[in-house]
Amino acid sequence: AARRMCSAHWAGASAITARRIARARASDPVGWRALGKGSARTTGQPEPAGDPVPQRRGAPVGRNDSCPCGSGRKHKRCCGA
Repeated sequence: AARRMCSAHWAGASAITARRIARARASDPVGWRALGKGSARTTGQPEPAGDPVPQRRGAPVGRNDSCPCGSGRKHKRCCGA
């Protein structure tokens, strides 16, 4: 695609974009790593190196489900009370 801006405006816009991306990466590094990993999976590229992403929590326990503590009682009558 052809550029629609002169060189001076293109350089200014590129600098602003780079600053905004750097600020966003600094504010949410885990989110950016997750985006990089997802992109790598869809494109077949190797995943980016970095700190591990925190584990997601499992589905919440319902009131009528058995209690995860192993007592055999319903959650609402055991730990959910």
